[in-house]
Amino acid sequence: YHEVRAELSTYRYSISAEDFDRHLSALAAPAPRDRARLGVTFDDGHRTQYECGLPVLERYGVSAIFFVTAGFTETQADYMSWQQLRELAEAGHQVQAHGWIHRFFTHCTDAELDEELRRPKETIEDHVGREVDALSFPGGRFNARVLEACRRTGYRRIFTSEPWPPTWEQNGLQMFGRFGIDIDTPAATLRRLMETGGRPSA
Repeated sequence: YHEVRAELSTYRYSISAEDFDRHLSALAAPAPRDRARLGVTFDDGHRTQYECGLPVLERYGVSAIFFVTAGFTETQADYMSWQQLRELAEAGHQVQAHGWIHRFFTHCTDAELDEELRRPKETIEDHVGREVDALSFPGGRFNARVLEACRRTGYRRIFTSEPWPPTWEQNGLQMFGRFGIDIDTPAATLRRLMETGGRPSA
């Protein structure tokens, strides 16, 4: 997820709070035949995740991972504050890294890549007071060079934009596949993913 809004939006990666409620209703009530449980992650750190997403998460008792672009925190109006991120962590959610200023890692110089990996990890840990060991890639871009840099920087869990396979190990890192949610994703799609074990349909 990226944005959860009370009002309608034309942004592709925005969904309504009403649709988010339908999604969590499906996720929180797995059927006995289901082959997988799905987790909830957010990218970027947009303020609507706190304002509209958090109340729905609390209603269903679902914990999420919030991957925040740390360099946007308290520097851009549409992003969460450190206080809001601390509240998320205190409520049992994870606050993890999504780069410093959302550069695509595969396009970075070595110095830029170091900043995109090290600076958000250290900054989030300082402000939120929790370990940062997980990262999601801006734009889903990564390669072997990026993965090695992640390992050296101290990340252990990597979340991709590839829906399949659901988990694997690469370069000494635990890799997680994710299904991207957009404005046209119905709750029925999540139900099918749970039924099939996360495998996309033919």
